[in-house]
Amino acid sequence: MKTLIVAAFVATLARYVQASTYVVCVAASSFMGYPQIPGTFTTNDACVAACTTFSGGGGYSFFLDNSNTCYCTGDDIFPDVSNVATGTGSVTQPCPASEGLATRIPTDFQFVDCFRDTTGTGITHIGFVATPQACFDACNLFPQAFYNVLSASGFDCSCADLTVSGDSSRTCQAFSKDSIYFFSGHNVPSGSITRRRAIQLALMRQQEAICPDGLKACKVPGGSADAFECIDTQFNDESCGGFVAGDYPSVPFSHFGINCLTLDGVLPGGVTCSSGVCQTTHCQTGYELVEGQCVPVA
Repeated sequence: MKTLIVAAFVATLARYVQASTYVVCVAASSFMGYPQIPGTFTTNDACVAACTTFSGGGGYSFFLDNSNTCYCTGDDIFPDVSNVATGTGSVTQPCPASEGLATRIPTDFQFVDCFRDTTGTGITHIGFVATPQACFDACNLFPQAFYNVLSASGFDCSCADLTVSGDSSRTCQAFSKDSIYFFSGHNVPSGSITRRRAIQLALMRQQEAICPDGLKACKVPGGSADAFECIDTQFNDESCGGFVAGDYPSVPFSHFGINCLTLDGVLPGGVTCSSGVCQTTHCQTGYELVEGQCVPVA
């Protein structure tokens, strides 16, 4: 209970002050090619401060505790999601000393905790994105955001209303459907809730008008701005849970899906889309099936 009270207080402060936030742990080898800040860094806060100066107030910092080194990127440059590492569960040192602690600079989305599940119904699923900031951008009209790290396809991002909260705190894990990285405190732009609902209603009505019952309109990958196709995203292997190219017509928070057939390590014919989720049954040689995902054999 104490942890939740502190998290809520931090989230409240974040509504008024943009700060930095932990986003994930990553393998040290994944950011060694990024600019390194000279000097010895004994804390993540010192690394964040140095990278804030380096990037001019935007980007990521990567703190490596076992070598007291600090690396930075500008804008939204981030290692491939396949490099995400499991955390420690510690508030003061969330990543193993040999892995990089990745921090987003700056943002008013603030990390709360990792959870096994969420409670509440005000959730809009975005789909796979390449970076944590891409998820925050997609959730600009929402006060909260969360993602799983399920596969090398990206961060599986969702946006949430304040009615949604985390349930069952746990250690942040890589490639686990039961580890949700939850962020709160985003200062939603004035009038955005009304605007979001209006967009959602207009989109639903337009899609119902152009597609048969049970199907939704999506943009055609590589097609013209007016090109669309009608898809059942609950059972389409190539557009599972959403649209690979986004909603038609375009909206600020398209429900992006995933092409199950391109998942890393999946054997041809070893995956299907069911109820909007890729269900994997068989993996290629060198991979093993772990919680419904094909992961490299250690």
